[in-house]
Amino acid sequence: MPIYLFTLWCCDLLIIYLHFAIYFSEIFYFCSITCMANSLVVPLVLWGHNPPTHRICSILFTPDFKTIVSGCRDGQLCVWEYDGNTISPKFMLFGHTGPVTSLTAVPSGTSGVWKKHHIISVSDTGEVCLWDLVDGRCLEQTKLLGSPTEVVGHNFVINDKPQQCVMCYGQFSEIIILSASTLTVVLSLASRIFPDWLACATIVPCSQSSDACSVIGLTISGMLKLWRIPKSYSQPGLFEEESKQVSCLSAVCMRIYNENSHLLLIVCSSTWHICDADDYSFLGSVNAEVGFQFLGGDFLSCNVVAVWGRNGEVLLYKLPFCAANQENYRSNLKNKSHFLPKHLQKISLVKTQQFLLPPAASINQTLDDSHTIHILMGTCEGEVAVGQLTKEGNRTAVLKCSLQDLWNSLDRKPIGIIDQLSPDPNEPINVTTSLFVVQYCYLCCGREDGSIIIVPAAKTCKTHLFLDECSNRKGLLPHRTLRGHRDRVTCLLYPFQEEPQRFSPQILLSGGADFAVIIWDIILGTLLHSFHIHGGEISQLLIPPEGCNQRVNHSICSVASDHSVGLLNLKDRKRVLLASRHPSPINAIHWRPDDDFLIVSCADSFVFVWQMETGNLDRCEQGAVAADILSACDEMEAIRSEPITPSSLDIAQAFKLRSLSAFKAVAQQGLKSLIEGLESDKRSVEMNDQFSAANVYRAMIISPLRASPVHDTDSHIIFFNTEALIAKLLMEHTQKRKHRTRTGNRADMSPSSGSRKTAMTSFERQVKHQFLDDGSDSSAVEGQVTKTRRDKKQISPLEVDSAIDIAQIIVSCIHAWDLDSNIDEFCRERLGLLTPRSHVSFGLLSHYGHMALLFPKASAKGIESSAYSNDVHWQISSSLTTQHLVSIISIANTMMELPFACFRQPSTALQSQRETTDSDEISKDQLSTLKQSQVKQSWSLLATLHCVLLPERMEMLNYKPPKLELLARRWQDRCLELREASQALMLAELRQMGSDGRRKVVELWSRHVPDYVDPQGNDVEELDSPASYMVADEVGDHSSICSDDLVTGTHSSTKVSFEVRRRHATAIVILGVIGAEFGQELEPRQAQRINSDIPEGFGIMDYSLARHTCKALVYLLLQPASPRLPANVPIRRAAIDLLGRGFTVWEPYMEVSAVLLGLLELCENYSKYISSIQSGLPLTPEADSCRSAHHSLSLIATARPLTFITTIAREVARHNAAAANPQHQALLARSVLVRAKPEILRIVELLADKMVVDMNNVLVEVVDIVLFCIDVTVLRASYGLLEAVPALTKFHTISYDARSRRVAVAASTGSIVLYDIRTCKHQVVPRGLSRITALCFSPDGKYLCVYCESENQLSFWITATSLFGMIQSQVKCVKTINPLKVHPKVQSNGNFHSSYKFGNLAKLVWVNNRVVVLLTSDGAEFRFHI
Repeated sequence: MPIYLFTLWCCDLLIIYLHFAIYFSEIFYFCSITCMANSLVVPLVLWGHNPPTHRICSILFTPDFKTIVSGCRDGQLCVWEYDGNTISPKFMLFGHTGPVTSLTAVPSGTSGVWKKHHIISVSDTGEVCLWDLVDGRCLEQTKLLGSPTEVVGHNFVINDKPQQCVMCYGQFSEIIILSASTLTVVLSLASRIFPDWLACATIVPCSQSSDACSVIGLTISGMLKLWRIPKSYSQPGLFEEESKQVSCLSAVCMRIYNENSHLLLIVCSSTWHICDADDYSFLGSVNAEVGFQFLGGDFLSCNVVAVWGRNGEVLLYKLPFCAANQENYRSNLKNKSHFLPKHLQKISLVKTQQFLLPPAASINQTLDDSHTIHILMGTCEGEVAVGQLTKEGNRTAVLKCSLQDLWNSLDRKPIGIIDQLSPDPNEPINVTTSLFVVQYCYLCCGREDGSIIIVPAAKTCKTHLFLDECSNRKGLLPHRTLRGHRDRVTCLLYPFQEEPQRFSPQILLSGGADFAVIIWDIILGTLLHSFHIHGGEISQLLIPPEGCNQRVNHSICSVASDHSVGLLNLKDRKRVLLASRHPSPINAIHWRPDDDFLIVSCADSFVFVWQMETGNLDRCEQGAVAADILSACDEMEAIRSEPITPSSLDIAQAFKLRSLSAFKAVAQQGLKSLIEGLESDKRSVEMNDQFSAANVYRAMIISPLRASPVHDTDSHIIFFNTEALIAKLLMEHTQKRKHRTRTGNRADMSPSSGSRKTAMTSFERQVKHQFLDDGSDSSAVEGQVTKTRRDKKQISPLEVDSAIDIAQIIVSCIHAWDLDSNIDEFCRERLGLLTPRSHVSFGLLSHYGHMALLFPKASAKGIESSAYSNDVHWQISSSLTTQHLVSIISIANTMMELPFACFRQPSTALQSQRETTDSDEISKDQLSTLKQSQVKQSWSLLATLHCVLLPERMEMLNYKPPKLELLARRWQDRCLELREASQALMLAELRQMGSDGRRKVVELWSRHVPDYVDPQGNDVEELDSPASYMVADEVGDHSSICSDDLVTGTHSSTKVSFEVRRRHATAIVILGVIGAEFGQELEPRQAQRINSDIPEGFGIMDYSLARHTCKALVYLLLQPASPRLPANVPIRRAAIDLLGRGFTVWEPYMEVSAVLLGLLELCENYSKYISSIQSGLPLTPEADSCRSAHHSLSLIATARPLTFITTIAREVARHNAAAANPQHQALLARSVLVRAKPEILRIVELLADKMVVDMNNVLVEVVDIVLFCIDVTVLRASYGLLEAVPALTKFHTISYDARSRRVAVAASTGSIVLYDIRTCKHQVVPRGLSRITALCFSPDGKYLCVYCESENQLSFWITATSLFGMIQSQVKCVKTINPLKVHPKVQSNGNFHSSYKFGNLAKLVWVNNRVVVLLTSDGAEFRFHI
């Protein structure tokens, strides 16, 4: 009994541990990939002359039988298109770090229906990914503890709610049921008796809707288990109901006949069994032939079974019974000698052979009347075969395809990136390793013959991609060849790129199969030193962490295939350590700099601890002690220990090793390079200009692409960081302008030099805050560029690419060619765009760092630009269209702002024309202006084509419009150019779809708006489809609109997935934009919808849609900052912007005073950031929020000036009333109104300047606000109120007496309001009901002259004070002149018009203390005496 209880306790503990492990693994993985999605990165693939390796180990047919998905042993997925006649590869998915063990389709909310384009994949490393097959995006990702072997999709009913789930089992003692939309654990099926790993499992379909769902599992020890899941079950764990020991060892597959659930098929490696699914008794078994090994099986019909083996053959058997009459067979079973199924036939879809690795197969049956059976098989050679069978087992057709077939079918086969530099281009030398040196924008390629080729990256890409007359000339591509290895080059390392403070920028290292490590001078191309200390080929080159002793700090670590590790000092050219006693391959290197230990982890689980200073082996451990040592290393190291990852790590290996540094190198190098460029600019006086310009490139990254590091060669992927490219273009323009200024004023270095230095320092600080993420190591970037000791003659003669060259590549690839011949001509002739040779294979990044890469198009024939533009760009997916449109529009807008920003060099004719007009300075200026205007016009046409005209030009084609949700997530992007492009594109798309299309968008997204009005009615867990709105860029970072607080606010503690939070945030932005720009479409309608699936309160037909959207926007503005919802994230800025844009729509549903105070609080420091904002340089998040609030306040004030003035005046009155209490004065001194006085005064001046008529109606409130905002103590005789606020001079119904320091204002009711600044009191003087047209104090302040145009009356009021001004006398009218000789203008209807309706058209001017002059609107003057 105690043992039994202990077993139960261990099982429960394991369940709890598994849940916690999954949770913390999600947190860690999310944090590690956060940096990947900050920028808009456009991947582009340069496929090599050989296709990538694809060793298939799992395969899937989608439910619509139009797509095949295969998973390989290297972690990639390949998506194939199937139309019944042909199979063609579409794209390859990267995301798993181990072999993909299983694939399944995602069920929808309706029983028996599947999502056509969503699948889930699992790998033996525990990773579970949800994919969208339309564009290859990874929608969700999680990691399990253990190695899952299979995943099955099914609709479960748990806690009386139908849920779309997947069942996952493998090398853990539980069956885990995950949500198909969020990949969170819904239920765990644990084992109470003899828990063990699950070898196979299946789901028993429910015969009736009221029945409980059952799951049958078989452990590797042969224990058959049954779990029944009641529909009302709500606990997180469930134990088995039955257990039975069966003689089924080495089981590989279990299937149940779905039509009546009475037959169970169990396939083992050497036999297969038919069981009764009710009592699990064996009805019979069939043994495999000698040498034949079963891999799986399934039912074709009620009496036909198909099993397949390791050699690729499929065997069909006919059972001696069917599912309907198995009871009769069981009664006669005792009279039969043995189980005798009939062997129908043997099918070979692939070439029959004993594969080194087993093939993957699956059987699928169509749901139509034909009941066609598809047998799908994939081999380790990358071949996919589909065989169609009838229900009786007759084969009709077999289709086959592989990646090699695609490569063979191409008219223009892909070539290697440097194949043109091989002696024989038909038989090029394979590239074995590559390294992109971002400081020089060089691509270093190690080849099989031992040579290393260094080429300029951008120019090499141009030669590879475009039709350029210069690139067609042989030998034009500049390059340098390094020769020193006698065998192939296996790895490259540029230490300065990772540790600039410890290594020289001239050092390049290479390791080869000749056991040598060579030090090169990358600038001169000379061999400096060669190490020969290993007995095997060099596999890795690493850099030790900081904190080691002086010798190790200047050393690199080399790992060889003979299981040895070496430390090589680059400064002294000596060996520091050689650790060569490891009996097995090396898995990872760990460091303990404080203890001077180098720890080597081997494949046989041994751990060796070496002393770096002495070179002695300290100890060797295994088991628990070795695990403790590795754990201690993880705790002590400042950076988490990673597997061996060279700096030349390709993207596929980065996905395998989950290297955080590798992901940053791919996605974020363009951002950090901006800081490097600024640092290099500081040192430009000391360094050569060419070397300085070469140290600033990370807007383009080239990485080798090897699906299999052993077999694949010479495929590369280019990452274009649009954000960094835009910043680099602006920075290069600033540097050129600075250089021209410095050369033009070389003699005068005093004030201008200091101002430029201050400007660059400010620019550097802004860029650091703007582009570097939290946690980025900016200190490693600072000081990266060191002073070179070489002179100009020793600098590398290789050409250095500029940001213009990089921009030329990406714009030329993305541009929609042949849609408008005139624009194409302008692009070629004026802008210098290049025409692509053939289809360009693009890629798409997902937010978890996963990636989809398109294969080359088999239909490519020579040069067909129309097919290129239509097929590759705009007909693949909306996500790809969105990414490309935002990129090209933002780059075009940036280039439009730069003078002479084009890719074409001045032509000879233009140059000669300039020479002929050299003596005429005016002609030069005119020629320059003409060219600049033509270039700007061409860029404007290019942007207009992609922003507005593209849908119209592709009206008859299968155009994939941009996704509104992706554009909404960049509505307030941190990059201003990307932000403006996204906003323009989103507004154009909304206008393009019309009112009906916008109504559908509202109905689609209204269900995702979080409910801040009725929090109890918000059920964030109840979703009807898997997540399908994920984007490749920004996740949980400064560019993401997602936040935890955004979904549940402070009302709910329900934990939801990241994608659900993204959809809530996206819905707020989309509905906010539609409400702000098309507000009438959110107005209520009288008609009521019938059978609507939109929740009440979110529909377009009811009254609360605008209310709910407004509440969400206001919540984002006013919610206090928290770790889950920081203060200056883009979603807050989007809410600020949308509140200003659509204030007229949101006003009835908000508390205006709270919104205005919230905006004023954000822009209280506007004067601090005004120089940065006006300069156009990148802004910090704080400055960007301030700018957004400043703009929003201006929009609100100009849209509703009366509302703004009255609201602020009310808050001022409330503040003044509270300030009368001495106890509140200290607290009110730091109130929002006090801190935002300059901003309030600015808006008042803005309204006084542009909204004169509206301001006339609230002049008393305006004066209240002005007197609160200005410092009244500075108002003197020489500096009055009108001088302090010049905008008030436009109003002739305001007068200030400097001597008595009083202000007279005409109220809209016809009364006069007198303010005494000295006593901070005011007095209301009643008068007639007619509006006052003008008033003015006499010079001595004794009289106040008042003119009323509607009454045609002029009156004088005495306002003098007595007793030295201590006692105020009563204000009274002493003289009235009525009627005047002035005749007011009469309108056509006979009514008199008043001047205040058309502005202040009359004015009073005192000539002296007794005489006043009335100036009327028609220019007449009238003089009056008192």
